[in-house]
Amino acid sequence: ATGFGVKEAPLSEMTQKKDDFVLSRFIKSQSQRGILVANAAIAINYATLMAIVPLRCTELGLDDPALIAQLYGVMAFVGIISGPFSGYFCDMYGRLVVMIPGLSLCAGATVFMALAPDVSSFCIAALLRSAGEGFAAPVIFTATSDAAPTRHRGIALAMARNAGDLAYFVSAPFLGFLADFSGSAAI
Repeated sequence: ATGFGVKEAPLSEMTQKKDDFVLSRFIKSQSQRGILVANAAIAINYATLMAIVPLRCTELGLDDPALIAQLYGVMAFVGIISGPFSGYFCDMYGRLVVMIPGLSLCAGATVFMALAPDVSSFCIAALLRSAGEGFAAPVIFTATSDAAPTRHRGIALAMARNAGDLAYFVSAPFLGFLADFSGSAAI
């Protein structure tokens, strides 16, 4: 046993099954594609957050790095509080019932962050965005685990993480260039 209540398969069984995984078949699964897209959406939203918060804070007159850092901390706290509720609701009502509103709140609040007319509105939008991510992200990982065959859950979780990292890797520089040329509201 691994200490987490999961029994490890004998080495002979693990080596026999390692050739069973076919990447193209795995990605053709509609549920896995949806999960990869949702994970990429969260990462793009996070890249937007990283690019927009310092710019918009400065534009709105909040240019103290300590206050901006405090905003990030409160946003993280909201995400921490949202996680357990997300888990409870997704177990009670299903994955999509929690994931879709969470992603929608995350995206809508990010748009409002870009358009907020003052610091107070911006901070409220930032906290709503964190709540949306706090609800959506745990469900995405749960759905990833649910959709993958048991012996391929590690690969599924790694691919979900890679989809997010790839989206972040591509979108962060693009958003930086967009902000340089068009201002933070364009992000």
